[in-house]
Amino acid sequence: MEKNQINIEYKKKIFLLRKIKIRDINNKYVDALKQNKFLASIPTKIDLKRQKEIVKKINNSKNRMLIGFFNKNNLIGTSGFQNLNRKKLDIGIFLFNKNFTGKGLAKIFIWYAGFYMYHFYKKKYFIAGIVKSNYKSLKAFKGAGYKLLNKKKGGYNYFLEIENHNPNFTKNIKLY
Repeated sequence: MEKNQINIEYKKKIFLLRKIKIRDINNKYVDALKQNKFLASIPTKIDLKRQKEIVKKINNSKNRMLIGFFNKNNLIGTSGFQNLNRKKLDIGIFLFNKNFTGKGLAKIFIWYAGFYMYHFYKKKYFIAGIVKSNYKSLKAFKGAGYKLLNKKKGGYNYFLEIENHNPNFTKNIKLY
């Protein structure tokens, strides 16, 4: 088993959470990035080569991290963290595989992404900046237990202290 990974079983499906590697980046992921209108940090001109360069830069950073959500070795989503040098991390999520969207998995991945950072890096405070019109993300972060921290122009900041929060949906999930 690879270092710093979490396996979860939910509804008889196995998911793996681990740090993204350059070899994980594929055209499906890049195409999904191109189509997403809510990710603020994606360059306007993105292709496979450029995205691999971005992931390499993130992997070499001391202040950022990108973890992937996998099913059967296929990348189905990512969660990015910024400000690793601070007490409170910024978190974002991108669940892009259509076979896994609309099934309530986003809240599970959001929570377990935070759990991953808590378990392996002892980080326990997370802030998600969400655009007001991104209703799916608002619902998913609320479902994962995030609470409104403050309103900002065009959106909201939501906060979670993972150490003191264990949502009900985790009772139906096996970790190993």
